[in-house]
Amino acid sequence: MILSKIRITIDAKSNKISKITSIADGIEIEKANVIKKFPRNTFVMPGFVDSHIHFFGVGEVSLMPNLSDCCSEDDIIDKIKTSSFRRGDWIVGFGWNQENFRNKQYPHKSKLDKAFPNAPVYLKRIDGHSALINSFAEKIIGINNKTPNPLGGIIQRDENNNLTGILIDNAIELVQSKLPFYSPTQIQEITKISESILTKMGITEIYDMDFYPDLYDYFLLNGNKFKLRINSFVKSQNDEWKGICKVPLKKKMWKLIGFKYYLDGALGSRGASLLEKYNDAETYGLDLLSNEVILEKTREALNQNLSIAVHAIGDKANLIALQTFSLFPRHRNKLRIEHCQIIREKDLKYLRNGNIICSVQPIHFVSDTLSNMAVERIGKYRMQDAYRWRSLIDAGATLVAGSDAPIESANPFFGLEAFVSSNNQKELLSLNEALDSYISNPHRIYKQKRGKIEVGYDADFIIIDNNFTENPKSISKTNVLSTIINGNFVTNNGQ
Repeated sequence: MILSKIRITIDAKSNKISKITSIADGIEIEKANVIKKFPRNTFVMPGFVDSHIHFFGVGEVSLMPNLSDCCSEDDIIDKIKTSSFRRGDWIVGFGWNQENFRNKQYPHKSKLDKAFPNAPVYLKRIDGHSALINSFAEKIIGINNKTPNPLGGIIQRDENNNLTGILIDNAIELVQSKLPFYSPTQIQEITKISESILTKMGITEIYDMDFYPDLYDYFLLNGNKFKLRINSFVKSQNDEWKGICKVPLKKKMWKLIGFKYYLDGALGSRGASLLEKYNDAETYGLDLLSNEVILEKTREALNQNLSIAVHAIGDKANLIALQTFSLFPRHRNKLRIEHCQIIREKDLKYLRNGNIICSVQPIHFVSDTLSNMAVERIGKYRMQDAYRWRSLIDAGATLVAGSDAPIESANPFFGLEAFVSSNNQKELLSLNEALDSYISNPHRIYKQKRGKIEVGYDADFIIIDNNFTENPKSISKTNVLSTIINGNFVTNNGQ
């Protein structure tokens, strides 16, 4: 998969690889009689596919105040005050994590109220499943102490029934429905930033989760012009796409291929749906869709020849997803479970038909265990059911990998390293299996002639400075020198 000392000739009309020849050293790329040379100790490999990413969010978060290193409400306020970024007249931010706070407690709106008494504030947690808002924002969205929790969501209250400013899972939609979307100029800027960040990391294609219907017109207009290949699953939890998006839809560099749903929330927010109570709280998490509803939604997608991607973190949510998808054994390459984070041993049997795609993010294991968050939430015993990479493959699933960026870094080399050398000892993959999950498997699922350096294949590949197959411990030290997508040099990273 990683080659050196070759010249790759790209056909100028089809943008496919037309010829591969040996050379004395380095890498050469030829197109339309123009040859670009890379020196010795450089290597070429197929580009990475990120199978679970929030494309627009990557650029969006890069412009927002980054709250990931904040250890208190005061730190959050200081960060916000240094940023002029706005969404309409709303102050927005991303990345706070109470696990980094000294007291490990959710932040409270009281200090936000004092710092920003006359502006709405909306700050999403690092997992995107909780948010902190101030009292001004509460008035705009119309909630108070008497507002009931929405189905599948929590409006957090203190012991005196006063709102704390924390919204969890479906309660966040109370804000989303009132939050103005970005201006056309902002959309263009954010999209171009996302493209630049991802292509510099060697990502040539993505599976974009929770595509906003608000972006439909822009993507429809620019779907032939994007620098990397984008396959989108439209945000569908509340039928947001209906009346706005035409599905399925295919442009040269953008496809709208399916629906995205949530069965539960996230582990860090205690919204993941568990069969047994959380280890550190009197809750089972949140059920965001019933068995009957997700069965109906699955049929709807398949009847329209669409894929369906279902978010499932907890073992209860995964059981529902597995049971539902196993009812459609003849449907292959359409049924995706996103995250697959906690699955009991006895529930792996539902994968035996081989018709289910398991989309995992190996970097989550690293961050969730380094912070001790995962073991605090579910305890040491249930950790044996979590982050099952090897088990999923052995049970019959097709494994694809991604980053969940911007929640984690989009750098695919970090994910590769987690797959092969993290502390998830019983579930580690071979390097070839890990590479397949990032390259071969996504292309095989959707029957694309990509993912190989071979004549007749699309010219989607990257030039790197390290043959990490010779030393897997050096994976994360690999640098991308150039990214070629659809036969075009998208980024040269200074080369």
